[in-house]
Amino acid sequence: MQFAFAVVLLLGSWLLLRRQAGGGALRLAPFDAAPLVFGWLLLLSLVARPVMAAVAIAAIAAGLALTDAVKRATLREPLVFADRAELLEVVRHPRLYLPFAGPVRVVAGALAAAGLVAALVWLEPPEPHPSPLLMVPLAAACVLLPTWTPLLSWLAGRYRRLGLTGDPARDMRHTGFLACLIIQATLARAERAARRAAVPAFAPLPAATPAHSPPARPVVLVQLESFFDARRLGPLMPPDLLPGFDRLCAGAVQAGRLAVPCWGANTVRSEFAVLTGLGQAALGLDRFNPYERFAQTPGRSPLRSLAWEMKRRGYRTICLHPFDKRFYARASVMPKLGFDEFRGLEAFTGAARSGPYVSDRAVGEAIASILRAEGPAVFVFAMTMGNHGPWGEDGGHPPLPAWAGGLDGLPEAAGLRGFLAGLAESDAMLAPMMEAMPPGGVLAVYGDHQPSLPAAFAALGLADESTDYAIWQAGLAARPVRRDIAAEDLAQRLLRHLSAARGPVDRAGDDLR
Repeated sequence: MQFAFAVVLLLGSWLLLRRQAGGGALRLAPFDAAPLVFGWLLLLSLVARPVMAAVAIAAIAAGLALTDAVKRATLREPLVFADRAELLEVVRHPRLYLPFAGPVRVVAGALAAAGLVAALVWLEPPEPHPSPLLMVPLAAACVLLPTWTPLLSWLAGRYRRLGLTGDPARDMRHTGFLACLIIQATLARAERAARRAAVPAFAPLPAATPAHSPPARPVVLVQLESFFDARRLGPLMPPDLLPGFDRLCAGAVQAGRLAVPCWGANTVRSEFAVLTGLGQAALGLDRFNPYERFAQTPGRSPLRSLAWEMKRRGYRTICLHPFDKRFYARASVMPKLGFDEFRGLEAFTGAARSGPYVSDRAVGEAIASILRAEGPAVFVFAMTMGNHGPWGEDGGHPPLPAWAGGLDGLPEAAGLRGFLAGLAESDAMLAPMMEAMPPGGVLAVYGDHQPSLPAAFAALGLADESTDYAIWQAGLAARPVRRDIAAEDLAQRLLRHLSAARGPVDRAGDDLR
């Protein structure tokens, strides 16, 4: 009876995941269900209680289904294999994740599952079972064999015959939930070395500054959290919403919209594209989180990056991020991308806050201090955090002006107000940096992605997922050029401008208005 009930629970768990995936080929059903069965057998060998083991597996399946549903709703993307890297981050920084899923629902579900499992340990009599040691070789084989190169290559070849597209939602509908995650992980690992070896360098540039001639102007590149020109949301947004960004664009060498590879989150996708000039096609399945493996492949020469190029030109390279340096493994990745120094949250002790995060104004002031301290031979890449979601009435931002009352009838109105308040702070950080920039110094800014406010944006009719960028040089009376580009092209545009004898080298495009 216990085994029959356990089988029913396992079947129900698989059907739940199958429904969440939107289907799955029946011929792949055994493969898709195998991880649930194997997990149950492993637990059964340890606890000898079939129902308890099945309940534990069912709880994990329910958690996966909930995570996938929340991710689809907030980020327009299903769960992917690379999301495994964020399991530890959920524990370290729950505020970045749990509010989107509903903290009460998550905590209540976890406590209920843990309580049921604990009760079954006491109520369910153990069944005779083999020694747990018999499961150890099987578990080790399942973990280690797929990393064996000949088997990995064979498995990858078999998976490619399934005709997958690389679109995670479409592929999950074709293969099933768990099968898709396994196939993604296998193909990413099998293709990684070849993709890493085939990474192209930046296109040829004009002659760089000679090594014996120190740089004459500092360069600052700022990634603004959740930044875009929100006036695209329609007439509810006032024309003077972003005075700092308007001033930057008015004197910019080049500005426009930036096509980014993410929406609502997954900042490192845009970050990596900007720093390396690599598009999504070059990364394959590693595009979901290029910092987890692709940027850290051992035994390979460092990836070509903007920071390495700036070092070649004689710059000292500093990365600045007012958050946990371990997040997204940046503490390991940034030195590999060519940064001499990576300053994290510890560099902002006592800094002003925007809700739970260091304010963008404080980051702008820190950049101004670096410019004054380091002189012209410095390249700073900064990532802000102040306008990170979730947003709401308790976000800690200053109140919005009276015009914001017109947002009250919209879905996610509180979140939209919080985002706009944070956007105002991001805009305000631009002035201190522009004022601290010496003549000839270059400041470039861009948004990493739009905020995760799907209901509000749908109600306002915004379908464009791009952000905005601008490249500005202090003291240059430039005729602003409007050019929409992709994130992976931004570094090349910046380098071309730095290499030009006078001003921008690309005057094509429409004037900014």
